[in-house]
Amino acid sequence: MIAYHVEVSAPDTHCATVTVTVPNVKTGAVFSIPAWTPGSYLLREFARYLDEPTAAIDGRDVACAKTAKGTWEVAGSGTLTIRYSFYGHELTVRTPHIDQSHAYFLGTNALVYVHGMEADEHQVSLTMPDGWDVFCALPNRDGAWIAEDYDVLGDTPFECGPDHVVHEFEALGVPHRFIFWGADAVTLDLPKLEADTRALIETNAKTFDGSLPYKNYDFVFHIAAGLRGGLEHLNSTVLATPWKYFDTEKGYKEMLELISHEHFHVWNVKRIRPAALGPFDYQNENYTTGLWVVEGFTSYFDALNCVRAGVVDGAHYIGRLGEDLTKFAKLPGRKKQTVAQASWDAWIRLYRPDENSPNRTVSYYLKGALVSLALDLEIRNQTEGKHELRDVMALLWRDFLDTGAGYADDSIPQAIRRATGVNAAELVANLVHTTQDPDFDSLLESHGLELNREGPEDPWLGIALSATQDGARVSHVRADGPQFGGGVYPGDILVAIDGRRVTVESMPAIASRLKPNKAVTAHLFRRDQLTVVDVTPAVAPKSAITLRPIEDATAEQRKRWSAWTQTKWVEPTRD
Repeated sequence: MIAYHVEVSAPDTHCATVTVTVPNVKTGAVFSIPAWTPGSYLLREFARYLDEPTAAIDGRDVACAKTAKGTWEVAGSGTLTIRYSFYGHELTVRTPHIDQSHAYFLGTNALVYVHGMEADEHQVSLTMPDGWDVFCALPNRDGAWIAEDYDVLGDTPFECGPDHVVHEFEALGVPHRFIFWGADAVTLDLPKLEADTRALIETNAKTFDGSLPYKNYDFVFHIAAGLRGGLEHLNSTVLATPWKYFDTEKGYKEMLELISHEHFHVWNVKRIRPAALGPFDYQNENYTTGLWVVEGFTSYFDALNCVRAGVVDGAHYIGRLGEDLTKFAKLPGRKKQTVAQASWDAWIRLYRPDENSPNRTVSYYLKGALVSLALDLEIRNQTEGKHELRDVMALLWRDFLDTGAGYADDSIPQAIRRATGVNAAELVANLVHTTQDPDFDSLLESHGLELNREGPEDPWLGIALSATQDGARVSHVRADGPQFGGGVYPGDILVAIDGRRVTVESMPAIASRLKPNKAVTAHLFRRDQLTVVDVTPAVAPKSAITLRPIEDATAEQRKRWSAWTQTKWVEPTRD
């Protein structure tokens, strides 16, 4: 057994010390800190947080030679002791954060592993300041948290602190916990959140076999202004939740989707997974073209299962689909990159966006969800409602339970055929391996929804602005807009157009006065030098998409809607 002891004695320094005891080392040891954490596909180089380790064997100091950016080697045999400290002051779900209010870290970003001993049992004990509690979803034995191997330990979050709000409940007979850090900034409605989360847990489970594949589960909420996101784990999740999630109805519904999404990952990726995602190579990229399944299917079911669980209504779901379709239509990069390529390139693109990313890339979350929508509705249409995408997820789950192995990236068409009888090879090839847009119009019409592409024929510059201390900064120039290759660059500070001062707030009014195809003068600062350029607006594309129920929908269309969403028909509103 490899034993870790983590101590936080001065949290205001943002540091923790780690002692690792490795028994029965025969001929020396090589140990490493991971360069990335599963679920977040970017090399984050966690070695940058560590002080240089020291080592001893049977109590005698030995040399600890660094052989790579996050790897060290020691010589000798006996009981090896490794000591080091790590720094944590980056508040994300992926990185360690330590201050007077809490200590948060993952196995991957704080705890080294010993090469060749990854399959051994690992245990972690902690010493924290007086009055601090420790929250961890691993089993506890004699005061230590036990992981069956390093993959489990690496996937485990540790949340510690003095003032957490904890709420326990059961779902499907299994204990769950809400653990809130930062709850003093918001108002918690725990009975409502518990009821809604239980409904989501039960609905997610029904997508597979109706049961839960864990013995206990923790939802760890990090609450602070400006946070957003989550990271899935085997039997827990850490949710970065802004204040608006608790203070507004819209924000609360976004949080329910986040909860649904991260919990759905309990099956889809933490167990069902592409073969490339386990066992892990913690030092290098783990390439797969299948993130459109890992994140796309999950992003599709997170919203669908919210309406199926009854925590949002059908009208809200229609609006959400319209928002996603609009985001997709406004993304020039969808014509440049396939969703399979986006999956493969996650390591260099998704987590490192720049001003040209919308022109060059597509999100495997967004397009993956829309591909999932298209597959689900096509399966339903071809089987007259007898089968659905849920059947594919259930089959992949049975396969995993039978083999414990990951699936091949190119095996999804076969899985669809096995689960539903539908030959989807050509459809998957077109949607996943080309830049062809799904036929949303006919698929949604078959389920009672009409798609409207709207937008007045207004003048349009095709640029996006962000407010900075220096003024209105051009954050993005769309490749399909009139300024791409024109006079306005990303990074320019736009000062005035046609003699009128530009701010982020004033730009819509200024733009409304322009005329398509008629040039105007723009003043801007580029690298602090005043520059004057002519800009010519074009006609704005009709890329705002709304969905609405078909006013004279047939009984069959209404039936398909209800079977799909498991909710009643939404009567169209009258304008």
